[in-house]
Amino acid sequence: MTDATDTTDTIEASPEMTKLLDETFGREGLSGWQKSVYKGTDCGAWLEVIDENEIRMGSIVEGADECAETHTLTMPFTEQEVWNALEAIEKDCDRIWKETHGCDDCWPEGCAGEFEFYEERPFGGWAINPNCKSCDGDGIVI
Repeated sequence: MTDATDTTDTIEASPEMTKLLDETFGREGLSGWQKSVYKGTDCGAWLEVIDENEIRMGSIVEGADECAETHTLTMPFTEQEVWNALEAIEKDCDRIWKETHGCDDCWPEGCAGEFEFYEERPFGGWAINPNCKSCDGDGIVI
């Protein structure tokens, strides 16, 4: 297994998976695929080759002690399955961000609403109030 930040082609992908991923991301090789995934997602997702027929993708959420759900795809998989996994990762990161990056004015009485009440998160911040006038529902970077 390679580190998600490792951009060397240490594990050879099968010719079928290489062709599919080259076409999916418009770049060749592991470092090209990783660059496309990282730069092509709002959350800065990562991709790693597990073995010749399997990839894993996921993302960390900066400023939170959480990661998006990791998605593993094993050949045969389709280009659409790759995009579906990346979309699910983006949605998961967005949910985590909204649960952890509210500004001080989002919930002055404590976190409430759709996220229910809970105590302040370990890294600070409440859930984002989408109607907050201070941060316009975007929250803050912790």
